[in-house]
Formats: sequence, C-alpha cells, structure tokens
Amino acid sequence: MIFILVLITGVPGVGKTTIAKELAKVLKYKYCSEKSLLEKTMYDNFLYQGSVVKDVDIKKFEAKAKKKVKHGNFVLDGILFPEINVKYDVCIILYADEKVLRKRMKLRKYCDVKIEDNIFVQQSDYFSGRLENNAKQLVILQRKGIGTDLKIIENWLKKRRK
Repeated sequence: MIFILVLITGVPGVGKTTIAKELAKVLKYKYCSEKSLLEKTMYDNFLYQGSVVKDVDIKKFEAKAKKKVKHGNFVLDGILFPEINVKYDVCIILYADEKVLRKRMKLRKYCDVKIEDNIFVQQSDYFSGRLENNAKQLVILQRKGIGTDLKIIENWLKKRRK
C-alpha cells in the first residue's frame, strides 16, 4: 500500500498548525506535529546571545518521525521535518507578512535576535533549499487567510491527483 506524506512548514507564527490540522481533516489524513514527537531527552539547552535556546538531536527526532509515519497518510507540521531524510509527496512552505510574523513571535515571547533570525530564514527561502531533494512536489504559499489558503491547497492537490 502506498501512503502519502504532506508536509506544512515555514517559520514560527506563519500558521503551520492551523493549516495542517484543517488540511488533515479535509483530506481525512492523520495529523502529526513535530511537538508531538519531541521528547525532553532530545533537547540540549545552550545560551545564544543571552537567551537560552533548545537544540534538538536531529537523529533521534528523525528515527521517531520515520517510525510514526510508516503506516498511514499524514499531514505533518513543523520546522524540523525539512532537516531529516524523509521523502515527502508534497511540501507546502508557508510565507506571511513580516509585520504579522514579528507580532506573532513577540506574543510568543521570542527574543529580538530569534525573531530576526526567523525573518531572515523566510527571506532567504531556506526551506526550499532544504526540501528540493526530499519533495516530489514543492509548493510555496503566501498566506492570505485560512479559508483562501485551504481552497488553494485543496485545488492544487486535486489537480495533482488527476
């Protein structure tokens, strides 16, 4: 049996979880966030420009992710999935207005340095580069609103299924 993996990624605050959960409902796929796979033993804490930052053991994360998605169609959500060696059927990279992102990250209590790092990640198109060899289909979506975004994704997926 062939299973389908759809990845929703982008910087923090772009709306990955919102889109991924709704898309999983629409497609009748299982939903999996990176947060549900992370365990305390996968983290190392370190200081970065005066702030405590968590660093993830990617090899442990990859092993757990591969085991989880082995059986079933999934919509995955997170910024770590592009870092692991998994073949995705569709990767959707979400982009949002920088003012909106800054506001959302401030509300989440991100330090200024981390906010600017994430803005840079979006500006540099980091995720496209990371995913170009692991994705059968790569979609870049500038956020417009949940309803519009879902319609765009649904229509795109329907065309690809034909």
